[in-house]
Amino acid sequence: MKSYIWPYLAGVFDSEGSVALNFRYANGNKFPSFFCQTIIYNTSVPLMKWLVRNFGGVYYTRSIGTSQWSKLTQFVWHPSGKKNKEIFLLGILPYLIIKHGQVKLALEFIRLGYGQAEKRFELVNQCKALNQGAQSLETNTPDPIDP
Repeated sequence: MKSYIWPYLAGVFDSEGSVALNFRYANGNKFPSFFCQTIIYNTSVPLMKWLVRNFGGVYYTRSIGTSQWSKLTQFVWHPSGKKNKEIFLLGILPYLIIKHGQVKLALEFIRLGYGQAEKRFELVNQCKALNQGAQSLETNTPDPIDP
């Protein structure tokens, strides 16, 4: 793989991507089902095809007008499977500026073994806070140089 691909993908993800950790109670179950969603939204079919060709996964079409920001047809890409998702997140992590904290949480989330609901709830809440604009405790921005 060419050396520029991971930094390019990180830039696309920082601007057009999303990380969501969440849970749901399906079919009346009393135990939650947890999931990690990593997606890239865009209006470019060539970008979607490039993503599938280079990183696998799938893309699908969102209906025209479902977004309040765009009347263009939107496409959504995501990696398929836990292992591919982990490879994708590890590949972009060193180059992220905006979503660095969310991706670190997502990696921790998908690496957890079976169960561990309490830890999963904690990670879900931390990711939601970052997605709503909370400041990450860590930053990839260098400290200012002392005069």
